[in-house]
Amino acid sequence: MLIDNITIDEIKVAIKKSLPGKIAHLKMIPKDRTLVVPDKNISKYIDSAVLILLFNNANNLYFCLIKRSLNLKYHPGQISFPGGKIEKGESDYTITALREADEEIGLDPNKIEIIGNISSVYIPVSNFMIYPVLAYSEEIPNLKVNESEVDEIIYLPIYEFFDPVNITEEIVKSGSSTIKTPCYKINDYIIWGATAMLINEFCEIIINHRKSR
Repeated sequence: MLIDNITIDEIKVAIKKSLPGKIAHLKMIPKDRTLVVPDKNISKYIDSAVLILLFNNANNLYFCLIKRSLNLKYHPGQISFPGGKIEKGESDYTITALREADEEIGLDPNKIEIIGNISSVYIPVSNFMIYPVLAYSEEIPNLKVNESEVDEIIYLPIYEFFDPVNITEEIVKSGSSTIKTPCYKINDYIIWGATAMLINEFCEIIINHRKSR
């Protein structure tokens, strides 16, 4: 389904409705992977947060993504949202998401608006539970790469993720092996894994909202 003319006001309304969560995530899960969340008393998975930053550019909304440094321990070289694990003393996921965005891309938290959350997703490979925080900037943010963590900042228009042409399968590197996975392929960027799952839920939230109007 091709969708355009998405506004931030529409998103604010849509995310207050029932979220598709796991149903949407499963459509972008790599082959032979699972979304089963383990008992935290047993696995002690790592709580983390990411910032899904939306911004306005020439009357279109864009995602702000990053390409992770190849030197990182977890998910090196992958395209993701800024984020990381929750540190001691951080009382909620928003604080973590904003801190990580500041550290990784120099985002000024005073120049954005927090608009809500979508569903969390568990990543068994790295044992991370990811809590996504949605934020909005009225203009293109003034950002700076932290080269120790980020290789590139990537701006992609939201409408591209609704185009079926950009949804495909690719063989990607995961750790020391390769896997075949559903993904978004836009301008030669391959977006897969947890990032693709979160984006797919975001897209389905908009689609479901428009169907219900």
